[in-house]
Amino acid sequence: MMIIQNRRILEILKLFSKEGNTITGNTFSNSLGVSSKTVRKDMRALMVLLKDKGAHIISKTGQGYTLVIDDYKKYDNFVDMYSISKEKCYKGINIVPLLL
Repeated sequence: MMIIQNRRILEILKLFSKEGNTITGNTFSNSLGVSSKTVRKDMRALMVLLKDKGAHIISKTGQGYTLVIDDYKKYDNFVDMYSISKEKCYKGINIVPLLL
């Protein structure tokens, strides 16, 4: 199981699961209590994390971020592994792959 070092990644995925549409960087920034620069950094890390999890993120300037699920089985397994869809019920794992 991959260790996710950044708890905001879980929060971002939860927001995607709640909203289900394109979400602006400003919405993420306000919801997470961080700067837009931090949101962009977390999105880049999340894009790497999701690469082999059956999903990817589309970023459109002026519109926001959209989570696109390519393989529902893989993505559902990932979501179940980290309890992302459950209210504040994480499995005690902090996430984000280290980018070397």
